[in-house]
Amino acid sequence: MNIHNCFYLNIDNFVTSIVPLFYFLKGLGLAPLDLYRPSSKIKTFLNILYSFLVMVLVFGLCCHQVHYFYVKIYPGQRSNFIISDLGSKLLLFGTPLMSIYMSVTCRKEMSNIIQIIHKVDQKTVKNKSVYFNIFVLSIIEILFCISCISILYKIIDIAWEVNQFLFVYYEFTAHCLALFVDFQYVSILLYVTYLYKLLNNELNSFVDKTREKTSDCLNIKELEYGTVCKCKVIYKELQVVIESINAYFTWQIVLEIASLFVQMVSTTFNIIGFSRYTFLNNENRQKNIFCIFSLVIWDVFYIFNLFVITASGHLCIREARNTFLIIHKLLLNKIQKSDVLLELQSFAICYSSYKTNITVKGIFPMDMTLFIKVIGAVITYLVILLQN
Repeated sequence: MNIHNCFYLNIDNFVTSIVPLFYFLKGLGLAPLDLYRPSSKIKTFLNILYSFLVMVLVFGLCCHQVHYFYVKIYPGQRSNFIISDLGSKLLLFGTPLMSIYMSVTCRKEMSNIIQIIHKVDQKTVKNKSVYFNIFVLSIIEILFCISCISILYKIIDIAWEVNQFLFVYYEFTAHCLALFVDFQYVSILLYVTYLYKLLNNELNSFVDKTREKTSDCLNIKELEYGTVCKCKVIYKELQVVIESINAYFTWQIVLEIASLFVQMVSTTFNIIGFSRYTFLNNENRQKNIFCIFSLVIWDVFYIFNLFVITASGHLCIREARNTFLIIHKLLLNKIQKSDVLLELQSFAICYSSYKTNITVKGIFPMDMTLFIKVIGAVITYLVILLQN
């Protein structure tokens, strides 16, 4: 029995490899209605109805929790705490709400992303075992993400002895949904990065590496006109995917980064406050230290989450820009065929016209500079809060 055909699934392309992730996200209301092909009108209506019910559920959880805190927790608290905590809750629930809304209203855009990736994938991927690896890895990552959130909330439960229903069923749900919004975004970007890598490897196989060592100008393989045309088409298609990703995930990522910023500020501020209190008071010091430890764990989780989001964009941009470097090396080779040379020059112009930019609302580039800016903003805001 072929292991790639296990569970009666023929895992031989990109679409079949993401089936576990797609149906899991669809169950959460975060995935588009259809994986690849359009459904019937009845099925589409039922999918929209299900997404609407999930949205109502998440919105209801948000309203109920905010009301509980407004009545039970916020009275007597400092205004800084109320504003930061309320903001973090609204943004935390806002991320999955926006993602569910986009999965319905922009379902054609996401289906278009999947279709183009599938199309490019068929042209570039030669090793079919990659699909089975993605299939298994997606299952493992889903279980890992749920386990991480569960452990984090168990630590909160032990350290703070909180209301089980309020924090487990409410905030656990919100954090899970927000985490899988990020997971969806990062997974797509990493696979697009992989496709860029395959494209670059193919182009790089024609680069004359002997030029760096000798005066010979013999290519490893002869670059053909058809190969350049094919690579240029693939590059343009990947650029369309990037533009579609920017359009589809813009608001989700804006809300998620804003949510992470507020939660990092709030959590770090509480760490500093509890550390001061623990240092000045001997009462319940052991319990307070454990509470501080739980907050530090959550802070690390937020920072790591932000790092993964920005790093995925950074890797994709870097790999796309490597294409230009390889084209430049090819142009330095003494290519005899005029049609190949002209097509390479056209490819270089194409790169200039379709330069890869993964951005947040076209303002902030989605790379490591955004990570540094957010961390810098967190530190600046904390300094302002501590001076008050």
